[in-house]
Amino acid sequence: MSRDLICGVVMLVLAVAYTLAAAAIPVSRLADSVGPGGLPQAYGLVLGGLSVLLIARTLLAGRNAAVDGAPRPSEAVEEPDDAGPEDGGRAFLPALVMLAIGAVYLAVVSWVGYPVAIALLVGATIVFRGGRRPAAVAAVAVGAGAVLWLVFVYILQIPQPMGVFTGLGG
Repeated sequence: MSRDLICGVVMLVLAVAYTLAAAAIPVSRLADSVGPGGLPQAYGLVLGGLSVLLIARTLLAGRNAAVDGAPRPSEAVEEPDDAGPEDGGRAFLPALVMLAIGAVYLAVVSWVGYPVAIALLVGATIVFRGGRRPAAVAAVAVGAGAVLWLVFVYILQIPQPMGVFTGLGG
């Protein structure tokens, strides 16, 4: 069984458990139209959908390989992991960088505001993942900050820390 298939199944189980837990969040009289579990339920559904896509992609790739005469992933010769003890722990470096980006986001979001913080998070992630065109990175980051701010604050009416944008809503 391939790692992608195992990961997809584990993430699907977690998505179902997370969605059920979010649905069980009690609603008070102070709840807005989305409710306290609305956003967590949406996250759970998205995670579940992505898990199903990963499972389907893995199963289709195995089926296509069998049709083409290539060995199935379960029959393929197992290559050694890149994350062996001789790598000095470098395999965890990308995860640590992403954790640091998230920690910086959490540290600055209430000060600079959600639109700026999310734009910085998106921009830093793009650059870390290999984005090399500064104008494109800036455009995507600013666009993501603006769109997510509009979605949360105006469409879903979920207040977000506005920081320097306090007068604009939230």
